[in-house]
Amino acid sequence: MNDIDLDILEKAILDGVKQTSKNNIDSVKLHQKLSYISLGRGGYVIYQDDKGEIKFDYEFGGGDCVAIIFVPEPNHWHKQTGRNESERLQILTFVAQQAIRDQAPGCRYEISDKFIELVNSH
Repeated sequence: MNDIDLDILEKAILDGVKQTSKNNIDSVKLHQKLSYISLGRGGYVIYQDDKGEIKFDYEFGGGDCVAIIFVPEPNHWHKQTGRNESERLQILTFVAQQAIRDQAPGCRYEISDKFIELVNSH
């Protein structure tokens, strides 16, 4: 087996990560978070990142659907959010995954043009 200098290997990996991060800084959203306002059977999911916030309405579902988060359709996305359409899927995926971690463990999500459904995973 070859002797590998782990310090040199670690530095090479970290340098590669730093370089990749510099090259992709525009596509990475830092400081993303969600907050929630509950108003009985529904409320708001509020997405926040370095560019600002987007407020989505939600309501509780029925049957296997735990909740529905309403989102602007792709052709209305920029006008309603002020964000580029190229950011839409990344933001909605973060919203879906974080909402499951925070509010609906064990669920899965489905993203469509008009909403995100949080559904029980059977």
